[in-house]
Amino acid sequence: MSKEVEKVKPVSLTLKDRLILGHALPTKGDATSMIIVRDIAKKVEINQEEIEKYKIKSVGQQTTWNCADVFSYEFSAPEKELLKKTFEDLSNKKELSAELLDLYQAFTARASD
Repeated sequence: MSKEVEKVKPVSLTLKDRLILGHALPTKGDATSMIIVRDIAKKVEINQEEIEKYKIKSVGQQTTWNCADVFSYEFSAPEKELLKKTFEDLSNKKELSAELLDLYQAFTARASD
């Protein structure tokens, strides 16, 4: 199957996943990587409408919300590869937290999809 007609498998993310993913992305890298990071961040960012709809509130370092919805996202091959590398690097450095485990599993298992 050629890449032009290859189906992209969507990734399901909860609101919590979206909030966490934004903080797990690299903050430094080469220009190409940082463009990909910016695109991923824009894709999963929380907007003002969602803040109202899901009653998202932050007090200190705690964020609360009222949302059980699951959101579906399509990530490009470079985005998936960057996410896979990001989570593998965290794991290899033993910096993978329990709150990142679901995202780690989702993106390291999907990278070959």
